[in-house]
Amino acid sequence: MKTWTKNLMTVTCLLLAACSQEWREADAGLTGDEMLLFLDEVSVSASSNNGVSQALAYKDDPNTTIFYADAPGPLGKMPELLALEDLDFLGTGQDLYYGNIKLARIFFLDSPSTTDRQDGLIFGIALDDGQYKYYGFSGQGTINTDGLFEAKLTGDNGNRVTIRSWDTEGDELNGVIQLRVYEYDSAGNEYYIGKITTLVGYGS
Repeated sequence: MKTWTKNLMTVTCLLLAACSQEWREADAGLTGDEMLLFLDEVSVSASSNNGVSQALAYKDDPNTTIFYADAPGPLGKMPELLALEDLDFLGTGQDLYYGNIKLARIFFLDSPSTTDRQDGLIFGIALDDGQYKYYGFSGQGTINTDGLFEAKLTGDNGNRVTIRSWDTEGDELNGVIQLRVYEYDSAGNEYYIGKITTLVGYGS
């Protein structure tokens, strides 16, 4: 496994008439093997979490691209990477946001196939004790004719989250992506809570 273009990507994203050309560069500072070791830690730590287990089910598919980011690190400090108003959709019962999280790891697994596209999103959150706790979501994604990627995901606790990205080309996600994140209120109405600003793709 290797990173896309040696873990350094320049991506051109045409965001239709309303948006200008956008360039993304990112270096996660990890080889593919190092990233997979972190993913192995997820498997060991979250074996009883069905949401995480389902997301991890996509990792061995040869068509899967695994996107990764962590903070603080080469991709930025916590608010620069995990730019979300809150993390209520994780269902932790705690008031979590970028300001009270010590460490974060994010894995996004995109597994397209001939019939559908399966996606998994895993958050690793560490507070003052430095121990990661993992939360996983999985579901089906699509890229529409305008080039918008969207995936509606459900977690172990039944919580839902929708992610979207314009960082696509044809029916594929680019090597470096940004994910816009939406959660739902008690009436089922979707609302925007921020974004994961940068994720670097690792493909076989």
